Amino acid sequence: MSNYIFVYGTLKHDEVNHDLLGSVKFIGCGLVPGCVLVDLGGVPGMIPSSNAIVIGYGNHYIAAGEVYRVEDEDMPALLARTDKLERNGGLYLRVKVNVMVRGLGEIECVAYLYMVGLGRDPITNGWWIPKCKDGGHSSSG
Repeated sequence: MSNYIFVYGTLKHDEVNHDLLGSVKFIGCGLVPGCVLVDLGGVPGMIPSSNAIVIGYGNHYIAAGEVYRVEDEDMPALLARTDKLERNGGLYLRVKVNVMVRGLGEIECVAYLYMVGLGRDPITNGWWIPKCKDGGHSSSG
């Protein structure tokens, strides 16, 4: 069985913490319905869009990032590394989200939601850094 992780910030390809993912396989760019990325000043955070609506961002933003496949035997070590980076249970909370990946449909992925100080500016185009590993900017369908 394969596991999947959705990353949208410094864990993305060519970013400073990507090596923490270890031996993963890039699946594609993805969009998370029901979530929005917010600017935390140097890094992004993903929050549910229901929280975004409450704080006045509306419901037209998206969270975009990259999806990677992780083999069963690699998942515990990967989660230990990413939980430490994201301070799981503190700054971020590890959750499962459904991600729309171009050509593959919906895939359930591990991802991290930002948990602190929701009064942040939305990233209006959905991309923290406007590129995905495959060079794409959209992953719908």
